[in-house]
Amino acid sequence: MTALTKVDTTLSISEDIPCYTVNTRCSEALTSIIHRIQDRFVAEFGNAVFCARGADLHMTLLNWIDPFTRYAKDKREVFSDIQATCEAATREVIESYTPFAINFQKLEYRGICVVLEGVDFGECNAIREEILERNILPSETSHPPRDCHITFVTFRRAVNEQKVLQILQEESVSFIEQVNAFRLSFCPKARMQEHREIGEFRLLN
Repeated sequence: MTALTKVDTTLSISEDIPCYTVNTRCSEALTSIIHRIQDRFVAEFGNAVFCARGADLHMTLLNWIDPFTRYAKDKREVFSDIQATCEAATREVIESYTPFAINFQKLEYRGICVVLEGVDFGECNAIREEILERNILPSETSHPPRDCHITFVTFRRAVNEQKVLQILQEESVSFIEQVNAFRLSFCPKARMQEHREIGEFRLLN
């Protein structure tokens, strides 16, 4: 029996699922590399896969407000309540760090998605921990990821798992991404589509 991937059910959610997130936008060079690999998945699986493109390609540092979590109030009200405090604290933490590099070199299949993993020297998690220690985020907001990764393919429908793994075996990435800033984004759709940048936090130069 052919093994199949799992399905990302969040892509079919039609209700309003805004998210406020701090992330990095991929550089043009890294975006080009990711697009090349995405094109192989689209050629093989068509619209059974969803691929974030262009400005929607990102690495999440942490969310201020999660997309699939219920909050005590409307998320836009929650954001209005926390914006000034969270922005000041996030800026203070991030601006205390100098620019750093993330070495993206591992393609990983994670059941419902494919990600590009990177390795830094602990900067991302250190920044995350410092922000979390300020206790400024809503209690409903989940803990941030513990790694550096970019989700670039998710599965709308179950597809042949072996074909997914074959593409990943045939592809390779080795790219050092320089991180000079993070952006605060509002995202109205699942998988953080249609990013609208509403703020920026630059590292110390």
